[in-house]
Amino acid sequence: ARVALTDASSFSATADGETVYFASLAWDWRRPGMGEAVSDLYRLTVRTGKITRVTRGAHLWQPAVSEDGLRLAAVQADGPYSSLVSVDPESGRTTELYARQGTNVFTPSFSPGGLSLVFTLNERGFQDICLLPLTGPEAGKTRLLTGPDRNGEYYPAFLDEGRVIFSSDRTGSQCLYTVD
Repeated sequence: ARVALTDASSFSATADGETVYFASLAWDWRRPGMGEAVSDLYRLTVRTGKITRVTRGAHLWQPAVSEDGLRLAAVQADGPYSSLVSVDPESGRTTELYARQGTNVFTPSFSPGGLSLVFTLNERGFQDICLLPLTGPEAGKTRLLTGPDRNGEYYPAFLDEGRVIFSSDRTGSQCLYTVD
C-alpha cells in the first residue's frame, strides 16, 4: 500500500506478515472552521490490500503489534510529552500503560510471546531503555534496563523473551548492544 507514515518508526507487522498497523496523519474537522492534523492508527490487511482506520483523533504514532496480532500498543501525545498506551485493535479504545510527567516515550516493541514491552524513555534529554511486563507479579511495573546515564539508547527490540537489543552512541559511534 502506498501510505504516508507519521514518522519512519510508525509501522509494525504481525509475525505472519498478514496484518500491518501504521500511523498516518489525517485532518480532523470536528470543530467548525478549524482543522487539525492528527496522527491515527490504521490496519492494512495484506492479502486484500484493505486499509481500515482503527482510531480517530487519538494522536497516536509508532504502533507495536504482538507477533500474534492480539495486542497493540502505541505512543500517544500527552501535551508536549508522550505516553505509552494499549489500543484495542477493534474499537480503537486506548488504555494508558505508562506515563510520567515531563517524559517522552518512543519505539515500543513487544516480546515474542507478547508478555512484555520495551521502549525508549527520554527525560530531559537522557534516553534509556525501559521494560514493562504486561503479565505476572511484575505487571505494570516499569524498570530501566539501561541508565540513567548520559548515553543515548535507541530502538529496543527483543531478541528472545530474555534479551533485548538496542543501539547506542555510548562509544562515540552508533553500535548495537544487548542486555539480559
